[in-house]
Formats: sequence, C-alpha cells, structure tokens
Amino acid sequence: MSESLYQGATVVGIKFQEGIVIAGERRMTYGSYIQSSNVKKVFLINERMGLGAAGMVGDLQNIIRLLKEQIRYYEGETKNRMKVRSAAKLLSNILYSLKIFPAMAEFIIGGIEDGVPVLAVLDPVGSVLEDDFIAVGSGGSIAIGVIEELYKTNMSETEAVELAVKAVRQGIRRDALSGGDIDYIVVTKEKSYEGKSKL
Repeated sequence: MSESLYQGATVVGIKFQEGIVIAGERRMTYGSYIQSSNVKKVFLINERMGLGAAGMVGDLQNIIRLLKEQIRYYEGETKNRMKVRSAAKLLSNILYSLKIFPAMAEFIIGGIEDGVPVLAVLDPVGSVLEDDFIAVGSGGSIAIGVIEELYKTNMSETEAVELAVKAVRQGIRRDALSGGDIDYIVVTKEKSYEGKSKL
C-alpha cells in the first residue's frame, strides 16, 4: 500500500521547559479522497501523559484503545501511575507484536516523568526514539523544518504551543493530505489540558 494511503496527517510534538505539547490536524484521507475533516489525532491518556498519531484511523483507534486499557489495568493493579517511558515501552511491545502485519501508524508519546518532560516517537514496528521535537505523517517533513528553525530549549509553554500550531498549520498549507482544525494537548508538572486552533 502506498505511504500516502495511510500516513495522511501532520502531527508534531515539542518538549519545552516545563512540559510537552503534541498537536495535530483533523483530516482523514484515503489516497486523494478526503473522508473526514473531523478525526482527532491527539489524546490525553491521563493527567501526566499524552499521545499523538498519524496513519490508518482503524489502526490508530485500536492501538490507542488497547494501550489505554493496559495502562488502566496496570494502574488499577499497582495503584501507581504508569511512567511515560513505561507507556512508550508498552506501546512498542504492542506494535512489535504486529510486526508480521505492521500497523500503518506512527505515534508520538510524551508527558512528565519524575518531574521531567519526556517526548518520544514510535515507528510502525515499535522503535522508540526520544527527542526534543518530533513530526510524523505526510506533512511531517514540512512541519519539522518550521520547528528546527524556531525551536529553543528554554521555550515557555505559550511559545511551544504557538510553535506546534504554526508547524502543523504549515504542514496543512503544503500537504494535500493534511487539513481541518488543529487540536493540541499540553502536559506540565502542574496541569494537563486539551486545546483547539481553528484553521
């Protein structure tokens, strides 16, 4: 299957001084056909962790549901919050278990672990790579250029959100498979929330 058939999206993650932001647009495509402009691609898993995804929506929905269920089970059994790196490893194991018929999906996971922001990207077979900023999907190569140009390690929350939205917006402008409004999630030591930016 052609890459354009399953990765139509622009999703970015940025680590800033106090936390992380993950942002993505809402278009769902199949080849050159726009199926929907109302598909959410970024989610809060809990108050300390969030996730963004690009790929086939069925794969995204099933894997995210499975991940959330396993995190809830772990937290219910242990009475402890799962750490971000542990959730990334769990997601990696889920993806690797599908390696014969890999999920057509890429994921960005991030949050606060032991008071420190963590941001990682996972490919369709479960490789986990941590970085300060990440972009995935068909518009990711456009968005990453915007972030590389403007990123600073000591960014404020407001600056990071503005940069994430700007990068996704640029992906939408230049990538025909990306579009719709922009959703974002923010996780810091003190709070987590979802936001939206109209195109």
